[in-house]
Amino acid sequence: MSSADRTLQAKMNRKTLVFIFILLLASVFRLNHLDWGLPNEYHPYSYHPDEAKQLDSIANMDPTELDFNPDEFIYPSLQYYINAFALLTAKTVGYAKIIPDISFYIANPNELAKLFYVGRLVTALFGIATVLLVFFIGRRLYNEEAGFIAAAIMAILPIHIIHSHYMTVDVPLTFWITLTLFFSTYILKEDKWWPYILAGLSAGFATATKYPGVFAWLFVVGAHMLRRYVEEENTQSVKSSPPHIQPFHTLSQISLLEKKLIISGLFLVLAFLLASPYVFIDYQHSIPAITGQWNLAKTAVMDNLGGNGFQYHPIIYPLVAALPFLFGIPLYLLLLYALINNFKNARTQFMLLLSVTVPFFFLFATSKLA
Repeated sequence: MSSADRTLQAKMNRKTLVFIFILLLASVFRLNHLDWGLPNEYHPYSYHPDEAKQLDSIANMDPTELDFNPDEFIYPSLQYYINAFALLTAKTVGYAKIIPDISFYIANPNELAKLFYVGRLVTALFGIATVLLVFFIGRRLYNEEAGFIAAAIMAILPIHIIHSHYMTVDVPLTFWITLTLFFSTYILKEDKWWPYILAGLSAGFATATKYPGVFAWLFVVGAHMLRRYVEEENTQSVKSSPPHIQPFHTLSQISLLEKKLIISGLFLVLAFLLASPYVFIDYQHSIPAITGQWNLAKTAVMDNLGGNGFQYHPIIYPLVAALPFLFGIPLYLLLLYALINNFKNARTQFMLLLSVTVPFFFLFATSKLA
């Protein structure tokens, strides 16, 4: 082996070690203490109220009668089905007992704790998978070093670690949104059918996990528009001498009714229909539940803070209080630096990231539904 080959091999080995370290870091932070606050002889419940909703919805189903209606539509059904499958697997391998009589779990809270633990393990695995996706997205949009940095930040992100310890929908939702972004990076750089289809499916699964997940499809629209914009600009540059680019005119020539976007949207609807069918089948109950969530979303979070001053404005408060708390001060400052630096460069990769994060920020800032 030549000196150059040995140097290349050593570099690859270092990158592999960094990748493994980040994965282990993400795993340790998410798998450690999954058993915190589980039901026991002192409290027969979980401290997170939404965890019980998962088990209640699963208990409403009766597979023996082919009844998979969760009878609960505050959230769509996909995560109920995933957790139900995980619980069935746990029962099959002898780890957990699934008994239809609630009195059994009242008398044996440790058995109830096992059900919660299985659901939390599913959430943690979604969280770890999200860290991996962030690496691949960073590598595709920028370079391998950017992928490592992004994955490392995601691995230690406080809010993501916290929610990876709950049997809830937020971390799985983040996974499906991130997966949509991953496929959208291919749309940004290639004019092929398959990423539109897969991005549509993953956006549909995001919507079937939590209704605001439908915003994930904006990644598809953003990637499509940005790629077409670059193509149109390149065409105009060739035709014009000297080049005379008109950005708004270029954007006006790009249609949202192009076949690939329409097909992607149809696959979103298909995925949602398959993963949460009773939203349509049992519409008498789902529509009031969804309407109730919408009415809740229209109630601003700031109404409950009771504070006065500009810092309590729905847009200002997340920037000066919520996000620094959720990210931690060092990571938040790093995020602000990255935003400012990318704004100056105005790259298409950065514009793709903004296509969903900006709408989600305003949803988070102005409603309770986020």
